[in-house]
Amino acid sequence: MAINPKKVEFEISRIIKGKENVIRYVLAAFFAGGHILIEDVPGVGKTTLAISMAKAMSLAFNRIQFTSDLMPSDILGIYIYDEKKKDFIFRPGPIFSNIILADEINRAPPKTQSALLEAMAEKTVSIEGKTHKLEDVFCVIATQNPMDNYGTFALPESELDRFMIKISMGYPSYDVEKLMILNGDPSERLVDIQSVLTKQDVLDIMKHVKHIHVSEDVADVLMFIVQKTRKHKDVYVGVSPRGTLQMINLAKSYAFLMDRDFVTPFDIIELAPIALPHRILTDDTTQKKNSIIIEEIVKEVKL
Repeated sequence: MAINPKKVEFEISRIIKGKENVIRYVLAAFFAGGHILIEDVPGVGKTTLAISMAKAMSLAFNRIQFTSDLMPSDILGIYIYDEKKKDFIFRPGPIFSNIILADEINRAPPKTQSALLEAMAEKTVSIEGKTHKLEDVFCVIATQNPMDNYGTFALPESELDRFMIKISMGYPSYDVEKLMILNGDPSERLVDIQSVLTKQDVLDIMKHVKHIHVSEDVADVLMFIVQKTRKHKDVYVGVSPRGTLQMINLAKSYAFLMDRDFVTPFDIIELAPIALPHRILTDDTTQKKNSIIIEEIVKEVKL
């Protein structure tokens, strides 16, 4: 394929340094048509990452700050009466964009969370009995703070399943943070990001990654992991078929970013820790146990 997505990685890496793997994982989920949940403390670059992606790919960006009083109509939009037209007209909400940063999603009440997550699943919103299509390129990057649970509403497992990956950015390394001290806030350099892909390029990439080859060996490795989650003594609910399909779509996109036209078993092993822990249900609400279980299962895979 003539389009080179590496240009996007390079542009984002000019702003967010030392997080090459995180950037690649997020782009893999994005080009696979998935949504991303970033669970991390404030101030590690989540917003900067989302804005960088949008600017590098010539896409529209909206940020929604989730609060306890946020209503579904604040996200989706509302009908208002137009005196001139003597009729109700639809005023679209901020969800009508390409990349949406749902900041601190767990601070909004369940009804508002559900409105967003339903839109994520259907790529449409229904208001006053009328259906409105969202953008053809549509990705939600949701964030939540794992350390501050006061006044929050945890996402139910069924809604967590809507996210293709769940990751943490983590603190920058010593050297990277030292550079930030010397060179200034990276977010101030967002204006320097070049648009290296067009929206049509993005659509072409999304179409292309669907045709990346998946061998029977790769399918067997993924099925081994999935079946293990469904039979594990500490897992109440294993990975769903939707989770299986999203995992293989993620692997296809990742293979493309690695300049391959085929998925390898090693892709499945590498991506499982960010694609599967939030898709299983255990007695640990923090999901730390979920990650340990997936890591243990992955170690059992024989290649």
